[in-house]
Amino acid sequence: MLLRALALLSVAGPSPSSGPATPAPMATRYKVEMKSETTIDLSVMGAPVQIQTVNLSAWLMVRLADSAGGRALFVKVDSMTFDGTAPVTRESLDSVKGAEVHGFVNGSNKLSNLTVTPSTSVLAGQIQGLMHNFFPRVKARAKVGDTWMDTTTVRDETGGNNTTTVVVTSYTAGGVESQAGIAAVKFATTGTSTVTGTLESPATGTMELEGSGSSTGMVFVGPDGRLLRITSSANHDQRIKLSMAPALIPVKTVQTVTVTLLP
Repeated sequence: MLLRALALLSVAGPSPSSGPATPAPMATRYKVEMKSETTIDLSVMGAPVQIQTVNLSAWLMVRLADSAGGRALFVKVDSMTFDGTAPVTRESLDSVKGAEVHGFVNGSNKLSNLTVTPSTSVLAGQIQGLMHNFFPRVKARAKVGDTWMDTTTVRDETGGNNTTTVVVTSYTAGGVESQAGIAAVKFATTGTSTVTGTLESPATGTMELEGSGSSTGMVFVGPDGRLLRITSSANHDQRIKLSMAPALIPVKTVQTVTVTLLP
């Protein structure tokens, strides 16, 4: 149905990729928490405004293995839980358990060639898009107060969707702060994004999508190059075009994402 596709669209906002040159350990586990509130204005169809909430938690294993010209990325979803008013079914949650994401991190620590299994799972697609958060653009030998920018493009082709998101992020180097008992370098981020493409819904068929967003956050990286923690807040202003609707349907989302290193 329409609302399911719209709610899942807003679960997670992609972030730019690339990272420090020091190889990460073979395998690391994380907890990911994604919370959002989406307001869908259906007044153009003579229906009231609807508000949907999403509260997802996922436990992931991330492994990097040396490969020619870089490192191979392997991610496995151990489990996922959901709470909220968005129409996420038990079948959707069950389908993402054990889902895998594969990719490649080149010599410059740029993430590419991402694939996800099962490709029919929109929730697994959200995890795939989230992987770009795990490779922030960390500038070598940056001093406190230094700033730089990075641009990344994220594709989502899961569940019949076909969207492209372009994210431009500004980084500012901070000081050192302890995370999980590890001295981490802190980076502040601000970003803007644009999204275009199509979504598929069993109820309405193909829906055209366009929109923009803004975000702020903090990234913490350990001395060995491991991502230790991410916190981010974002606002998305999107519009959906349906053949049955006389005008574009506005969809506004406020969301937070937290990634935490597990022992």
